[in-house]
Amino acid sequence: MRCGISVINGLTRSVLSYDALLSHITKLNHMAEEKGPQKPRRGLASAPGDIRERVAKKGGAAPHHSRGLAAADAVTRSRVAKAGGNARALNTEGLKYAGKKGGEVVKSEYGTSFYQSIGGRGGHSVKEKYGIQFYRDIGEKGGAVVREKYGSGFYRDIGKKGAQKLKDRTSR
Repeated sequence: MRCGISVINGLTRSVLSYDALLSHITKLNHMAEEKGPQKPRRGLASAPGDIRERVAKKGGAAPHHSRGLAAADAVTRSRVAKAGGNARALNTEGLKYAGKKGGEVVKSEYGTSFYQSIGGRGGHSVKEKYGIQFYRDIGEKGGAVVREKYGSGFYRDIGKKGAQKLKDRTSR
């Protein structure tokens, strides 16, 4: 099984050594099945010492673990380069679906408190970097956009709704 990465700048050796490693792992898995119900070692742990050492010397980066533009094919890299960094994905619906699915998995695994935690850390980091005035400035800009879009009466209306909700909560 070959990975879907274009062979560029000597990647041939990495791909071939990856294929050899994959072949070796497959053989070991078959051997483990013949021995009986043992839990087979997986991935690099099942490789002989010389292969593990060679992979470790390369920093442990397998060709199928390339990310971002490095994992793209030559046509995609060329399109992105020609766009000067302003290229957009061709399948935005697929990206939206993948992002939503990933977010749901993270939420189910870590809960909403995880997002609150990282949001708080991000907010603290921005405050440290830019200061409290930054938040005042962006709040003013956002308020001006909303005022322009909905009119100044919008703030009065949402203020009344908020006050009413507080009254309802305290009267219970």
